[in-house]
Amino acid sequence: MNKRTLLIYRASGSAEGWRDRKLMPSGLLTQTLAEHSFCGDHHKLPEPGDRFTVLDSQDGSGQTTHAAKGDWVVSRVVYYPRPNDDEPAIAICYCDYSPADQDWQPVKRGRLVPEMLAEVAAIP
Repeated sequence: MNKRTLLIYRASGSAEGWRDRKLMPSGLLTQTLAEHSFCGDHHKLPEPGDRFTVLDSQDGSGQTTHAAKGDWVVSRVVYYPRPNDDEPAIAICYCDYSPADQDWQPVKRGRLVPEMLAEVAAIP
């Protein structure tokens, strides 16, 4: 059974802060601010007042190195349950612009896959 939930964060209508919206490859603005997904039942849906996390490469490497709470606050959530066991549920999180002081924190990294595979291969 697929227990995946797709979260779509969208700017509410003509929300203030339109200049901070992401550009599409065509150069046009989009109301979609971010998309995330999670699997399983251990995650909870965003609620009004929540901010979604933004990621950045603060060392210039192009790799995500830091995370902070973003400038968009969830104002309402519309949830569409999965239509069948093979499809994900969808939650559309409408957001209002509310700038925040971003407290960038280093992202904790897990172990590298090749390192874990080598460890598993060494088990008799």
